[in-house]
This record gives sequence, structure tokens and C-alpha cells, in this order.
Amino acid sequence: MSSMHSFSPLRSSSALPTLLLGSLLHDLGKGIASPLMVLLLTTSFALNSWQAGGLLSIAMLLATLLSLPAGLLFDWFDRRHLATAALLLMALAVALLPFAQIILLVSLLLVFMEFAAALFSIGLKALLADFVKEQQRVQAFSYRYILTNVAFAIGPILGVRLAEASLTLALLVAAGASCLAMVVIMCLSKEQNPSRTSPTSGQLSLAEVPRALGKDRNLVFYTLGSFFNTVVHGRFTFFLSLLLLYKYPATQGMETLSLLLLTNAATVILLQRVVSRCITLESLNSRVLMGAVLFSAGLLGFSVSEQLSAWCLSMLIFTLGELLIQPAEYLYIDSISPPHLKGSYFAAHNLASLGAAISPAWCGFMLSLAGPNGLCYSLIACVLTGSSLCAMRPRLLPTNLASR
Repeated sequence: MSSMHSFSPLRSSSALPTLLLGSLLHDLGKGIASPLMVLLLTTSFALNSWQAGGLLSIAMLLATLLSLPAGLLFDWFDRRHLATAALLLMALAVALLPFAQIILLVSLLLVFMEFAAALFSIGLKALLADFVKEQQRVQAFSYRYILTNVAFAIGPILGVRLAEASLTLALLVAAGASCLAMVVIMCLSKEQNPSRTSPTSGQLSLAEVPRALGKDRNLVFYTLGSFFNTVVHGRFTFFLSLLLLYKYPATQGMETLSLLLLTNAATVILLQRVVSRCITLESLNSRVLMGAVLFSAGLLGFSVSEQLSAWCLSMLIFTLGELLIQPAEYLYIDSISPPHLKGSYFAAHNLASLGAAISPAWCGFMLSLAGPNGLCYSLIACVLTGSSLCAMRPRLLPTNLASR
């Protein structure tokens, strides 16, 4: 890879805890707010579940598409300021939701909320690359992944409890968490001040970046592969709830789902650091393929499980696949992206989250067409396709785009 000339690496250890705390607060706010969106749409606007789900999927699709051009700005302006602006937008959108009186305004606020979350995710990955030494980034991403699971284990429960008293209160607390995250990220500039050099004469213009990204076969292959993988793990709670509600009465299905989510969170918290230690650039292909095998085994288990113990064992195996594939994606995109185009590369790779946006529609269609087994087999096909595309990427890392 080319030498860094846009941002200097981490000079002290104080930046990583700050970034992780900001990430935790952001995820906590989103964890509180996200499960309440369906409640807001169904109770305040009398939408049925299909209409509410469709509106949320459209909002996510639009937000993901908008995140690509917006994400490119992270390579041209101060990344800390843009990440702070994304958190402010998130806080405003969530805080205004309970006061919106027309569905059009609610729809716009949902798009802004999802867009801000996607933008902050891009910015955080770029900031981790700025402030954390290269050999420490997989561990840093693993810490972030653990904290994300902690936040999404606590956030929905807290959100539901608060909503029992007042939906407005719950959403204002979620907005407050985003505001606290914004304050934390703002403090980063006082602890560390990475210097950014002016663009050199050979550097690509902002208008040229998308075309150059499209020519990078490494990025294209990996993003396409990640898209198929994200269909499986991006919204796995949705297909699990569909399977469980198909097989069991609602009360039993939801109780089983809660135990499966607890199994998922506990596995991530306990094993993420251990698993991440075996992920290196040299072993990336084998780890991604191993993750695909574990995903497939977990999905096969879901298709035949009847007892709670079998469901939990399948969830454990499925989560181990997730632990291998998620950090591997970050490590690879970080390794192929020139330092002055970190934001652009992460923004382009964020298009893979379109897989999560279409996952609910795909899972619902396959379940109605082919039943539980057909749904699980289709998801196995997705993850095997995705992991194969990731493994088929050109082996040579691209040179600095500025020299092209």
C-alpha cells in the first residue's frame, strides 16, 4: 500500500476509547429508537404491518443510496466534523419524530435517521483508520462490534420500557444518546489533531472518485460479495421471527426469539476478541469461506430445529460465522483503500447494506413460496455466492488511486 499522506496515525491511546464511547452511545440511541418505529407508524398513523415494513425498507434503501455521494466528502473535509454533523442530524430526526403530524414528514425523518446512521458508520470506520495503527485495527473493530451488540441488547429493552410510559420520552432519550455521542466525538479533536495535507496535484478530483472506485475490481468484487452476505446477516432477526412465527404460536415464537438474540449477543461478547485474533490479511480467504460454512450450518440447523436447545446451538454456529465475516470485511476494505480515500472506499462498500434493505422482502417472498426449508436454502445460496465472490477478488492490492 502507498504511504499515508492525508492523516497521521495514532500518537496516543486516548483516541480509541473516545471513538468507541461515541460509537456505543450512537448505537444505544439507535437501539432504543429502531424497534419503536413500527410502533410509531402503527399506532400514530394506523399503518398495518406490511405498510410499516415497506416504508421502513424504502427509507433504508434511499438512505443507503444517498450515503455513497455523501460518504465521499469524508475524504475532502474534516472527518470529525462530518461525523459530528451526522450525529446531530440523527438526534434531530429522532427527536422530531414523535411531533410529526403527517406521514410525509415522518417518512422524510426516517430517511434522515437512516442516512445519518449510515454516514456516521462510514465516518467512524475512516476515523478508526486515522487514529489507530494498522496492526491494531482488527482488534479495534472487534471492540466496536462487541459494544454494538451490547448497545443493541440493552437499547431495545430500554426503549420498550420507556415507551410504556411515553413514546415521546423514549425517542427523546434516544436523541439524547446521539447528542452525547456528538459531544464525545467533538472532544476527539482536543485529544488528537491529525494533520491533513492539501490535495496534491496528482490527486483525483471529487467528480473523478466514483469512476475510479468503479474501476477497482477488488472493491467491486468484495462489495458485491458483501451484498449477498448482508442479505443473510444484515437483518437476521427478521427471518428468524418469520421462521418462528411460521412454526409456533406467537407467544412461543417470540420467547424463543428472545433467547436466540441473547445467545447471539452472549456469543459475540464472549468470543469476538478470541475469533478476531485469527483474522489476518494472509488468512482472509480461508476465514471468509469458513464463515460461510458456519453460516450455512447454522441455517441448516434453523431449517430442522424443533427443540429450544437445537435452535440455540444453531444460533451459536450462525454467530461464529458472523464473527469471522464482519471483521474480515472491514480489514479488507481498509487494506485496499489508499489513506486519502478511506471515506470513499467505506462509502462504496456501504452499498452492500442494500442487501439488508431487501432481506425482509426476499425472506417473506421465499417463505410464502417455498416454506421454511426453501427460505433457509435460499439464504445458504446467498452466503455461498457472496463468500465466493469475496474469495474470487483479484489477489493484487490496488496501487494508490492518486497515481492512476
